[in-house]
Amino acid sequence: MSSILITGGCGFLGWNIARGLTQLGERVVCYDIKQPDPRLIQWQNDTTKIVEGDVKYFEQILGVIRDERVKKIVHAGAIVGYTSKVDEIIQYIRTNIEGTLNVLEATRVMDLDKIVFISSEEIYGTFQYESAKETHPVNPLGIYATTKCAAESLINLYYMEHGINCLILRTCWVYGPGLPRDRAPWFLIEKALKGEEAFLENGGDQKSDKTYVDDLVQAVRLALSDNKVKHRIFNVASGQVTTLGQMISLIKRIIPGARIGVGSGLLNNSQKVKMPQKGALDISRAREELGYQPQYNLEKGLGKYIYWLKNHL
Repeated sequence: MSSILITGGCGFLGWNIARGLTQLGERVVCYDIKQPDPRLIQWQNDTTKIVEGDVKYFEQILGVIRDERVKKIVHAGAIVGYTSKVDEIIQYIRTNIEGTLNVLEATRVMDLDKIVFISSEEIYGTFQYESAKETHPVNPLGIYATTKCAAESLINLYYMEHGINCLILRTCWVYGPGLPRDRAPWFLIEKALKGEEAFLENGGDQKSDKTYVDDLVQAVRLALSDNKVKHRIFNVASGQVTTLGQMISLIKRIIPGARIGVGSGLLNNSQKVKMPQKGALDISRAREELGYQPQYNLEKGLGKYIYWLKNHL
């Protein structure tokens, strides 16, 4: 039986994608430098295999593809977040750019069927339009966005030079079971469920599209299919924009008595750098060509996530 390789397969996105694909009967190989969140390990089944490895090492990737009869790859392995430290920036480049090059070259050598690359709306920078289409100008701010943009350029190069079949999914603020706890405002939900008080000094005016992880899984499944598409880049999100303040109001509605809040203004990447202001992602291309239909608005997604978290604190 052939396999689908998921780089970063034990991370938040990768493990949720693995869960969704195995539920459809696919055999999945989760390739990662770490183990899954202990709260999610019960999702592993007979069609899920974990292989320890790093995308920085080409021969490792090649060996896994050969040993596990891999035919398709979901490339979700990446270092995320913001940093200005040179030694950390080097690691971002090695993992996010060189790692993508290794995946592409292994795909070429082994003549695989398809890659689906998990990219980010971060490459747009501050939105110039309330709703960003895939043609929005690219203006990455910060090393994570810069490396995602570079990875997309490598994918385009391999498509033109070698005909590599790779679809790019640009997603935004994905949340759901297994989300790392230190991301704002998700730690506030844990505080609220524990009856503790928490307040963010600023960020209430920060706008973005929020994507429930099951919707991303749906998009990955569709992108892995053999459907013919006109384009290779797709926005994948809810198609709706909310502020962080509105989001926290929804959390307080779902958790009555929650003592959480947020001040006005934008979130900070650092003391000197604010996060770019976003908007909604235009998902009409994904709807028309992939058949993508998001199932979760923010209130429904938060309700499902909070229910899961309540049982896993």
